[in-house]
Amino acid sequence: IANLFSPFGLQVLDVFGGALANFLATYYSWRIASALKSKLGVAVALAIQVMVITFIVGSYLVAIVPLEIQEALRSQIEEAAGVNLPLIVVSWLGVFGGSVVAIIIIGYPLLLAVNRFLRPKEK
Repeated sequence: IANLFSPFGLQVLDVFGGALANFLATYYSWRIASALKSKLGVAVALAIQVMVITFIVGSYLVAIVPLEIQEALRSQIEEAAGVNLPLIVVSWLGVFGGSVVAIIIIGYPLLLAVNRFLRPKEK
């Protein structure tokens, strides 16, 4: 819903693109975690979620975010790391960082806590 009020324009693309990215990420990670049924499966599923969202959302954000903002981010990265990255890579890096925090650092521990809370108590 918040994406509808984005100052960057093309809000409909962001709303539907983000929803599609999250649907695909969830579907693929569910299939992988179900197939592997191990801690490795969970780790791979989390990584798949991050990568799917990073590449889908990061790719269309290049069309939405104004060029001045993208160039400013790229120059900050160049100043800090000494590398001049293509704008699409800058966009991917931004989405990647947010996805790691939202999915792996906050989301997965929250899922474990909710599952523990909702699990029926043994008598």
